[in-house]
Amino acid sequence: MNETRHDAFIGTTETARLLGIGLATLYRRLKEMGAKEGGEEEA
Repeated sequence: MNETRHDAFIGTTETARLLGIGLATLYRRLKEMGAKEGGEEEA
């Protein structure tokens, strides 16, 4: 029981970490695209 809960926690942490990296990469790309187009808009 404890091991299963521990594995689920690790899986959740790993998923959150990957999501964070993905969002950061996406945000950086959008920012670069906006800069190339000369847009001064901020999200």
